Amino acid sequence: MEQFEPIILQPMDVPVATGSSEPLAWITRVQDKEFYFKCLWSSCFMVYDTLNDLLQHLRSHIEQLSVQNQNDGSIIVCPISGCSKVLATEHHLYRHLYMHNYHIRRQWTGLNVIFSRDDVANIPHCGFRTSMELIYDGSAMACGWVNCSTLWDDIDLYCNHVDDHIDSLGVMDRDQRCQLNCNWQGNRFFFEIELHIIIAEIYNRYFVHA
Repeated sequence: MEQFEPIILQPMDVPVATGSSEPLAWITRVQDKEFYFKCLWSSCFMVYDTLNDLLQHLRSHIEQLSVQNQNDGSIIVCPISGCSKVLATEHHLYRHLYMHNYHIRRQWTGLNVIFSRDDVANIPHCGFRTSMELIYDGSAMACGWVNCSTLWDDIDLYCNHVDDHIDSLGVMDRDQRCQLNCNWQGNRFFFEIELHIIIAEIYNRYFVHA
């Protein structure tokens, strides 16, 4: 049975490590075809053949998470190798880690597009190193839909919730020009299709107010 280490808090006056000089990646391609998936939790580095196995393993880390030696003179640092984000509380840490889980799946989606489409297969490298750093501070995610103020800890549940709002839009929600009003608070835009609303909300949530 796999053993999961607790999070050991660091003294506030100790510099936070920013990762090794070696590039880190959840997903690595070998032999031009095969991929393997590696856990980057602290000193774990378990390797799996499928994405689902890695995600299940990482969720086990999160679900069995415990914070030890908590006091006023210590800080909570993300246990993912290469990520040095300092989190305010244990709850902020949980939410931040779920975002790492979400990030892995988005990376996998992007890699599949790159390696399956000829029109993007030869895109030149951007020049930036792969980074495990997430700037998300673990704050609860608030739904900005009109008349909805629910808070979410898990990014997956949050996205599903927003999707439900969008799916509920119908013919009666269109104006005389057959356009949909974006019901995200603070947005005053109109769109012809629901997909544009999704894009606008993601941009508003993660870029405008980041």
